[in-house]
Amino acid sequence: MTDAERIYQLMVVTARADETVDAREARVMAGIVNDTATLQELGDRAALSRAARSLLERKGLSAAVRDLATPISAANSRLLAIRCCARVLAADGVVADAELEVMGQLRRCFGYTVEEIETIISRQD
Repeated sequence: MTDAERIYQLMVVTARADETVDAREARVMAGIVNDTATLQELGDRAALSRAARSLLERKGLSAAVRDLATPISAANSRLLAIRCCARVLAADGVVADAELEVMGQLRRCFGYTVEEIETIISRQD
């Protein structure tokens, strides 16, 4: 699986973390894919979404995030994952505890501090 596929699946897991996918979250995800060269080459997004949902159902939120995030080693891909998930998290205007857990897991998997995460999110280049 490519980093781009993992990042897309992390966005799906973020959107589904609170057990509902708001239409605004879906629109933000589509916009991110359209605006991000790294993600524009994704293949079957429906299949990636199904796989992410299945992983989430089988393993639970924390383990699903760890399984998807841990293999991402490129610094630019890690930054992109944080930024994409943060945008999805904020899309519906409601930040659920489960969605915050996604960001916490990403922080731990990637070895960032809370301050570094805040800086990464604030620099949405």
